[in-house]
Amino acid sequence: MATMIAPVPSGYCMNSDPLKICLLSYRSNPHSGGQGVYLKNLSRALKDLGHDVTVVTGPPDPQLDRDIPVVRVPCLDLYNPEDPFRVPTLSELSRPVNLIEWLGVSTTGFPEPFTFGLRVYRLLAGRRNGYDIVHDNQSLSYGVWAIARKTPTVATIHHPITVDRDLAVRSVSTL
Repeated sequence: MATMIAPVPSGYCMNSDPLKICLLSYRSNPHSGGQGVYLKNLSRALKDLGHDVTVVTGPPDPQLDRDIPVVRVPCLDLYNPEDPFRVPTLSELSRPVNLIEWLGVSTTGFPEPFTFGLRVYRLLAGRRNGYDIVHDNQSLSYGVWAIARKTPTVATIHHPITVDRDLAVRSVSTL
């Protein structure tokens, strides 16, 4: 038997003081996968509860409501379908995090969560006005671990990336 939970009235905050919440998402595609949809709905619900919500994301940009601020974390964007064979410049590769990202992709790895975490750590460490809580949407990286040492942090794990791989392999009829 399912339990029904009544919706929380808009603007109602269970805590007397609204929280300053940072939502992290290394990839927020609004058209594929669920991270962009999850981010849109979670940010809206937290904002409706009266919290101050900021989304920090890598490309592609999520489609959020206009009253939710977005901080875009620059990266090499090597998974951009508009430019799938982009080769970074030497200047770009002179930055260690960019080099790690490019080498990871070049060797069939998926470094995006790891490099996003490093970039976000640097970004948040340089901000004076901190957050009450950081919510990591599946990057689970060392950078987020470092953030969690100073700021309360929660993480959402949707499923391991190996699930995506296994589904892709099963969908192919022949190799």
